[in-house]
Amino acid sequence: ANGVKGRSHTANDNKSHDAEDDGQVEIELQANAWHRLRVFVMDATADIRRLRFDNDNHSDKHSRDEAACQVHAAAYDGVWRSTVPAPQPQWEYNVTGATRIDFAIKCQRDGALWYFENDSVGGGDADADDENPLPPLKVVLKVITTGGAISNEEKGDLLPSWTPRRPDYLQSLIAGSGGQVDDSLTAIDKYQVNMTPFSLNGLAFSRHLETPWTTIEYGSVQEWKLQYTQYHPFHLHVFHMQVVSPEGCGNIFEVGEWYDTISALDRHYGDE
Repeated sequence: ANGVKGRSHTANDNKSHDAEDDGQVEIELQANAWHRLRVFVMDATADIRRLRFDNDNHSDKHSRDEAACQVHAAAYDGVWRSTVPAPQPQWEYNVTGATRIDFAIKCQRDGALWYFENDSVGGGDADADDENPLPPLKVVLKVITTGGAISNEEKGDLLPSWTPRRPDYLQSLIAGSGGQVDDSLTAIDKYQVNMTPFSLNGLAFSRHLETPWTTIEYGSVQEWKLQYTQYHPFHLHVFHMQVVSPEGCGNIFEVGEWYDTISALDRHYGDE
């Protein structure tokens, strides 16, 4: 099932868009109708970058009331939000080099989705050329007025919200709304995880092939404190993680939501 009651789209038959692509990626959206738009970010530099929905020229300075599109997050890394879609619209998202987001989007006129490749949010890009910055990558959101009748639900001011049903391994580990791990669950192991561009907890990534960092009991609940993840996004390959910090982890990482890759904006490596 679609989940977001609108129309789903891919860009130009799943063409990828990168810095060397001279062609312009364009997605056609029925005017004033809700659509589900899935965005994959694949950036080998792994820095935190900006995604921004805006008018066709990103230098245009329009108020949000004049924004070309209304945008709400619906899912992160393949898992629906606790409430779909997010109740508040948002036009800018700080993402990792391996983020996937599903959006509910409705446009009243042509707009664009911008990816600011040369605009690192998380502490600098060693490969960036300040004198010759790369232009942002652009996906044109082309509004059309053909394509069939639009249902009342599709063209509503805001999509009706709903709560997804989740499998056992994605049940919330948070007690109530306080953002604290439920102590009634299986005994909790707590670890500190410090990332650098080349190591985890002071040991080079290659060394962990020889010496596992730790072992955990199957079915146990783990609470890990992550630091310096803007230098190397933290991921466990296959396993999703729920954010339990009451204030969230910054960027797109909301308390209570599930992700498979986390790159929080925190202290720079070497800071006290």
